[in-house]
Amino acid sequence: MNPLFMVSYFTLWALTLCLGACVVYMLRRMNRIKRPNFPPGIPEGELPGLEPRSEFPRLDMIDTAGKEISLRNTVVVFSVTGCGVCKLLYPVLHKFKDKHPHLKLAILMFEENEGELPAVMQEYDITLPVIPHRMEEMTVYRTTVFPFAYTLDSNGRVVAKGHVNEEAHLRTLAEPILPQAPSLSPAG
Repeated sequence: MNPLFMVSYFTLWALTLCLGACVVYMLRRMNRIKRPNFPPGIPEGELPGLEPRSEFPRLDMIDTAGKEISLRNTVVVFSVTGCGVCKLLYPVLHKFKDKHPHLKLAILMFEENEGELPAVMQEYDITLPVIPHRMEEMTVYRTTVFPFAYTLDSNGRVVAKGHVNEEAHLRTLAEPILPQAPSLSPAG
């Protein structure tokens, strides 16, 4: 057999195997990303945060506008001023709120450095209620992973929790407090 043919034959097989490995890797990665409400690398039952059905530590807070906010029947999204992924989520939150105006949605934002909050709100044109917090207060809510969200029922108890990266995650989190809302099904 021609040596050039043999080299090209083995090269094609090597490329085919590499391509197959890349496809398998991408499919596994897509599967992890699409699992709503459940972060990659954390086994079921070990999701950080307050326990389901536990009472949220503080239900009445003051937002950046000085308005008192009740977090009952609310999806509370946790964010940090310096979090890049959180910044990608702000437009998604506004879009979701526009689609579901009846849903109570609030952002509990932790400030890494004092004075950052107004700049972040202005840069991303955040019009949702933002409740400012200091980084030291993070342990009260038992999560250090962001963006993260809790859904609270009318009694202020946690009925859903999870990582929020896209609209599908928000939809999943909102379902427990709006079980009768047919508008929460995906469009299309």
